[in-house]
Amino acid sequence: MKKRSILFNYVFKKLIAAFLGAEIVYSLIFFVQNLFILSSLIVEKNAPAKESVKLILFSLPKIFSSTMPFAVLFAALLVTFQMASNSELIALNAAGIELKKQIKPYFRFAVLVTLLYSLLLFKFVPQLTQKRDDTINKINLKSVVYSLSPGEFNRITERFYLYVGKADKNLFEKVIAFNYKNFDNFEIIYSGKAKLNLEEQKLILTLTFVDGKTYTLNSEKNLKASESYFSRKVFSVVLNKDLLTKKEPLKKKIKKLTLSELLILLKQKDKNALSVFFKRLALIFFVFLSPLLGFYTGFSLKRGAVISGAIVYGFTISFFYIFLLNIFSNLLGHNPPLGIFLTMLLMASLLYVFYINKERIEKPLVIKEKTSYFSSFKAKARSVQQWFEKKIIKQIDEKTSFSLRFPLLIRYISFDFLKYFLAFFIILQGIYLLTISLKVMLSLFKYKTNIFYGIKYIFFSSLSVYPLVIPFAFLMSALFYYVSLDESNELTAIKSSGISVFSAIMPVAYLSVIVSIILLFFTTLFSPIAKKKASELYIRINKKKKSVYLYKLKQKNKSVIRSLNNPNGFYWCDYYNFNNNEFINFISVELNFDDGNFRKLFKAKKIILNNEKIVGLNNAILIKKNENGLLDINRNPQKALIWDSLSFFKQIEPLPDEMTQFELRNFISRKKSIGIKPYNYITNYYYRFSSAFSPFVLLLLGLPFALINEGRKKKPIAGIGIALMLVVLYYSLTSLFLSFGAKHYLPSFLAAWFTNIIFMLTGIYLFTKIKT
Repeated sequence: MKKRSILFNYVFKKLIAAFLGAEIVYSLIFFVQNLFILSSLIVEKNAPAKESVKLILFSLPKIFSSTMPFAVLFAALLVTFQMASNSELIALNAAGIELKKQIKPYFRFAVLVTLLYSLLLFKFVPQLTQKRDDTINKINLKSVVYSLSPGEFNRITERFYLYVGKADKNLFEKVIAFNYKNFDNFEIIYSGKAKLNLEEQKLILTLTFVDGKTYTLNSEKNLKASESYFSRKVFSVVLNKDLLTKKEPLKKKIKKLTLSELLILLKQKDKNALSVFFKRLALIFFVFLSPLLGFYTGFSLKRGAVISGAIVYGFTISFFYIFLLNIFSNLLGHNPPLGIFLTMLLMASLLYVFYINKERIEKPLVIKEKTSYFSSFKAKARSVQQWFEKKIIKQIDEKTSFSLRFPLLIRYISFDFLKYFLAFFIILQGIYLLTISLKVMLSLFKYKTNIFYGIKYIFFSSLSVYPLVIPFAFLMSALFYYVSLDESNELTAIKSSGISVFSAIMPVAYLSVIVSIILLFFTTLFSPIAKKKASELYIRINKKKKSVYLYKLKQKNKSVIRSLNNPNGFYWCDYYNFNNNEFINFISVELNFDDGNFRKLFKAKKIILNNEKIVGLNNAILIKKNENGLLDINRNPQKALIWDSLSFFKQIEPLPDEMTQFELRNFISRKKSIGIKPYNYITNYYYRFSSAFSPFVLLLLGLPFALINEGRKKKPIAGIGIALMLVVLYYSLTSLFLSFGAKHYLPSFLAAWFTNIIFMLTGIYLFTKIKT
């Protein structure tokens, strides 16, 4: 009895350790993806330190809930694979311990993690997710003053926009306010200086303008345009809380309800609540089955890959289950509980099949292993490799000189390292593909879109994340490989033969430079194109069928757009209809941004363009200032006041990640020509060069941690842990400095390269501590 208790504790502790390690790894991978968004929100909106910490902490439970099912299954698979690889399962079977006794610690582990996951899913995730959203809303409400971007029209309310030439906290210079009541009634206020105050409780923003001009247009009854001067003008705006806070549909709100709140809706027979409740139960059921499923699956692998096998099997089974869960819940939209029940029944059936075939699964562990197709293929590949080595690489005699042995070492390290790099790259890319596939799958079934759009979207999305995945995979594989060399005493053998550690590192260092050069093409060309394609495909996948597509101008909360070809011009448009090239409720204004002198104003109910030429105007008005300083009104002008092409309106404010380096440089130049310095675009421009060399930089800092021995030798798994910590630190600092560059707290070039400089200097210093 005591021996069985020892066995139970031994396996149970291994399961707990593997689960915690996997949960940390998966969570960090998911967390790194959100770092840029969080840091941008925190820095660019000047969030207080307290609110920033809250935002990060409240975001963690949601990540844990997404990664825990995978971590539980991985832990069960890893422990079973390790015991199979070390022949511990053979020893247990030889000792006469029944399978139901061996599975006992797995069952206890399943009960423990299921209770923990249920508590997380039904209580902590809904509560803390709601608190996270409340924190974001607080940051948005307090950031009205600090988030104003000089040189652009900033959206204050739905109809009020503010241009600031220069900002110093709440004191502004060269201010233009566009107060749009409706298409027939609006005013433009210019002031040399202005002060802004915000009453946070009442959400009232007060602007005090000094020495300025006001231009008004009112054509509701009789057309009236006027110009007036003022020495001091106080203007109050009541902020619309809905524009500053996150407004969610009912379905998303229900997803944030705790168990007690869900039960109230279930009593009212709410279908959305019922769907959410059963989906959570299905995930909990999967977590409970995972350790048991991992135990039985582990028997199918006798010897060989431990970590890679656990990850591949874990992701395959997890993806299969969640894929079916979403298919059933969407195909049977009118009765989602039935779909979820069918998925759980399928998993239970799969588990039962493993159980009734336990004798067949156990047999290979105690009887001579049968040759599989994979092992025979491996043997043939090995024979081909040996033939290649004999024909191409001459056999080296024992008395071969150092000059001949050294190239052999380079070849050995390079090819061995590339195997690890490829394995880790596939694993990390698989993690992303899993998440992106689940994301697009829901939309495909919801909108009944062509499945080829989904396949294309997954392909382009995978290409777009190479600049993030490749450095991560390179560092993990390098540290794992060199720690493995150290553990197997191969590094000691290399040093004893007269070859320094630096010589053993050089092959991978050269590879890091080659990978960095290849990555440069991805960061500057391929990834932006892939992101743009993926974005277009995602819009097409999620687009509901309508006869007319109207795109409301809400790009980055700015509906007043500055012209790129006219430094003193700006536009307003309620709607675009790009199917017919129509502009609805279009206004363009030419106003001197330095002194506020009015030049021209054009408005039309509708404008139709064809091949960049105006072919139709509806209710158009053109207002000019004559030589006497009076406003002349032309009711039916033949030409519209447009300085930019149609393509400009189709992509008003392109995302920097979706522009190639050439396009980004041209965009920055055009912005600078009208007096705008787009620091976020400039920082992104330099960051593409710095991020391309991240494999080399991360390797420079990471290798000393793997090669510096203090006491006991490290395990290869420690290399993965070190790599994870360094990657999280690298991208945390990078996202922070990029946000500083976007707000111009640091010069853009320095902000983009600062993390690389810190890591390189630290790595060079640590290399001096390595015993060669």
